[in-house]
Amino acid sequence: AVFGWMYYRNEAAKTEMLQIQNPELGSLIQSSDHAILMYLMGFFVLQFFVMLFFGLYFTHRVAGPIYRLKKYMEKVEETGNFSVFDGVREKDEFQSLFEIFVRLSRRLQDKEAELESKLKEVHECLDKGEIEAAKQELGRIDLKQITNK
Repeated sequence: AVFGWMYYRNEAAKTEMLQIQNPELGSLIQSSDHAILMYLMGFFVLQFFVMLFFGLYFTHRVAGPIYRLKKYMEKVEETGNFSVFDGVREKDEFQSLFEIFVRLSRRLQDKEAELESKLKEVHECLDKGEIEAAKQELGRIDLKQITNK
């Protein structure tokens, strides 16, 4: 863009330096300079739209997955259901990040189900009045394994 403008200014300066006496030839050269300016402006407009298109295309491939991840996290927060994530588009960026995130979600869901099952057993023991059995079930729950601490 800058080089095109510099080229045009250089050609216009050359035209002025020639101080052409023949009006017909001067008009032809000015017309040529004007055509150069129009081609440059057309090229700048075309370049602008091409850059706009590619900019939107590539930012959409990055922003789209981040938006989907945010929506997924909101759904998990609202419903507690980890299985609502439907993935990202094939050509989106951050594929490996989403694969890790899905594995993490499944692992959290498995740990939640395991803890729920063990607490259900404790609750059943307490309903039967088996306090000692409930204590034993509570002792079997390995909180370090569940929380990874």
